[in-house]
Amino acid sequence: MEPFRPIEFDFNQQCVYDDLIDMNIFDKGFLATVNYNDGRSKWDQGGYFNEYSDVIHYDEDHNIIKGSYNTFVTYNFTHIPGIDETEDNSFINTSDGRKPVWHVYDEAWEWKKDTPDYLKN
Repeated sequence: MEPFRPIEFDFNQQCVYDDLIDMNIFDKGFLATVNYNDGRSKWDQGGYFNEYSDVIHYDEDHNIIKGSYNTFVTYNFTHIPGIDETEDNSFINTSDGRKPVWHVYDEAWEWKKDTPDYLKN
């Protein structure tokens, strides 16, 4: 498997943000930060970051709450049809521990139907 590579292209950030908000990205994805657990990503579960004033997160109206530690929204725009755990999960438990779903399944992935066309292109 090849490592992640940067994608460099010009895009309208406001358009991307608006589309992601319209598809309820905060309800489908989750916030994560690498500043917790000795450099391991810690994700927001049920408002976890709301309890910490030092973590950048979003309130219930999706307004940004400033803090010193950056976060990012993680969401898979692809899935493997017929394998339910690839629909909403980024990580799954295996006999070898918790792994990213793209490390577990070596099958053809497809775009989810709510993925904006310009992201596919």
